[in-house]
Amino acid sequence: MSSPNNNSNAPGGEGAPNEDVPTTFVFNALGNLNIASNATANASPGGTGTNTSNRPYSFNFNLVDSNANNINNEEEEDEDDEDFVLDMESYPKYLRTRLLFLKQLNQQREEILQNYVVERAALEAKFASLSQPLYDTRAKVVKGEMTDEEIAANLKHEEEDEEKDKEVPQDEEEEEEVVPGIPQFWVNAMGHMNVIAECITEQDIECLEHLVDVKYLDHPDGKGFTLYFYFRPNEFFENDVLTKRYDVPNFLSEEEPVLEAVKGCDIQWKAGKCLTFTEVKKTQRAKGGKKSGQIRTIIKKERQESFFHFFSPPPIPPVDDLDEEQAEAYDEAFDHDFDIAQAFRTYVIPKAVLWFTGEELLDDDDEDDDEDDDDDEHDDDDELQ
Repeated sequence: MSSPNNNSNAPGGEGAPNEDVPTTFVFNALGNLNIASNATANASPGGTGTNTSNRPYSFNFNLVDSNANNINNEEEEDEDDEDFVLDMESYPKYLRTRLLFLKQLNQQREEILQNYVVERAALEAKFASLSQPLYDTRAKVVKGEMTDEEIAANLKHEEEDEEKDKEVPQDEEEEEEVVPGIPQFWVNAMGHMNVIAECITEQDIECLEHLVDVKYLDHPDGKGFTLYFYFRPNEFFENDVLTKRYDVPNFLSEEEPVLEAVKGCDIQWKAGKCLTFTEVKKTQRAKGGKKSGQIRTIIKKERQESFFHFFSPPPIPPVDDLDEEQAEAYDEAFDHDFDIAQAFRTYVIPKAVLWFTGEELLDDDDEDDDEDDDDDEHDDDDELQ
């Protein structure tokens, strides 16, 4: 795209240098801004005939053809990225003062945002503390630590009346064994959240039936949170609680989250009950030496799919140690991991009962249908026009 200032009828003719133009800005093939001299700018593609008679500098938004400039390998791309860093000395002196002042205003805005993060963290903590007693009572119901009489006494009358209208007559009601609490509460709630459900295997379900509560606690500085998964005693592992911690410096900002550290926990699996790895016996025959021909049995661990890998994240490696393909793979893995964590913190934990019943899933579907209807209406309007 050519600059609106380009004019082949400019004084001095096509490609004539202008002594009043101290700098020209050119965007290269990577979209980075390069600073060039007048002669270079006028000689570059699209830089001819630029009308700069009334401007101290001009912009050339023409993208340089990557093939013509041999930008075809990682080293040259890195060099172009380095060129993006602008040297203030390249600007006219009077512009430098103005730009420095604008940078000062930007820094003041950053300081305001820091105060925003502090105050928002305090506000989040305040309302989290107000909600916690409700979550604690929910946990008692799920565990079976509240009797039906206690629950009925705390149930609002209008809700109780609605339930009475739906009651089945006593003679039609089948006799059922009354179990305490709400069995499979959390595993069902998790199963209705797609990003979580896709990680759960059939082998995980029996273990997750022992999950009795899930909580999150935001860090006091607003720079991350920790998830807590509470289990009743079970035949799979010794732990009472499994944790997952996320350190995210910009967690409460509007920017894309940047993970600084992710820490899981060690699951103390009981013998023969590990869900993340399976032990496979293999036989090997010695091919040489004194034991040639002898057969020995070895045990190897083989990874198997399981939700419980969520608690064993790989360490975040230094970016410099990765090539482009490895970096993309790590980014994708950690993005997916963080999506799961956010699904727990933002959706499943606050509205667990609605995810258990499936109502929240239906609400999401309704919203998607409304969006599709809106898109169809826009398409119809476009056709009419």
